Amino acid sequence: MEKSLEKMKYKSPAPLPREESERVFADGDPPEISETLIAAALNSEDRDWVERWIILLSQHSDVGVRKTTAVALGHLARLHGSVSTPALMAIQELRNDERTAGSASDALDDVHMFCRRN
Repeated sequence: MEKSLEKMKYKSPAPLPREESERVFADGDPPEISETLIAAALNSEDRDWVERWIILLSQHSDVGVRKTTAVALGHLARLHGSVSTPALMAIQELRNDERTAGSASDALDDVHMFCRRN
């Protein structure tokens, strides 16, 4: 049992410089895009920049990348206490696809829990 738990340890993805992240977002393979987006959400001080990529990548052809956009928005909500309406709407759209609906709902729960009410 211990060996299987060791394999499940979480490893925070290392952030890349912005130019390198943008190259990955434009040309990377889906796992690389997902890892880079999570690293950006967890480490970038520029929430607007990350949200622009969340919005764009929420339309990606790969379902895993689309799910990751929801996870990234949840991280932004938790870390920054707010998210933009366009980013929120992009993730709300993911609820319309059964493959991404669970991730989108989890992210929206994070938004409701962590974001300030106006």
